[in-house]
Formats: sequence, C-alpha cells, structure tokens
Amino acid sequence: MKSNAPQRVRMRAHAIILSHRRFSIDQIAAIYEVDRDRVSQWLEWWKEFEFDGLADEARGGRPPKLSAEEQAQVLEMVTEEPRSVRRAVAEY
Repeated sequence: MKSNAPQRVRMRAHAIILSHRRFSIDQIAAIYEVDRDRVSQWLEWWKEFEFDGLADEARGGRPPKLSAEEQAQVLEMVTEEPRSVRRAVAEY
C-alpha cells in the first residue's frame, strides 16, 4: 500500500487491510464512499488474484501521435537538448 502504486491500487490494498482488521464491508464502503458491491468485488479479486487483482486493467485510448521509431528519435533529441522539448516534438 505504501509503494508508488497508483491511488486506486493503494485504496484497494488499504481496503484489504481494513477487511483483515475486521472492518465490515459496509464500513469500508463508507470510508471510500463506494458501493458495498464494489468493496466485495475488491475482496474477491484479492482472493482470486492476490496482488494482480489490485491493479487496473489496461484502458483504451487515443493512438499515439508518433510511431515507436519517432518516439525514440524524439527521446534521443530531448536527451541531447533537454530545454528544447517543444522543438523536438514539432519536428515530427
């Protein structure tokens, strides 16, 4: 829970700890202001997948503007000249 994990993962981990400390599902739901079914789902994910059950699934999104090759080139340019990020991206 105390690692650099995203907030949702830390929240789910804390819910698992609270459950282990005998907080009820309703109490945990009230603490996090979520539905009790959501807390039950977190606990089920923990039982089934352990740490992997705490993480969010991958989400879709807009495709990147630059290809993998272009991203590598821009990264190289920025590494050489860290103050010219906008110029490096504008060239592509």
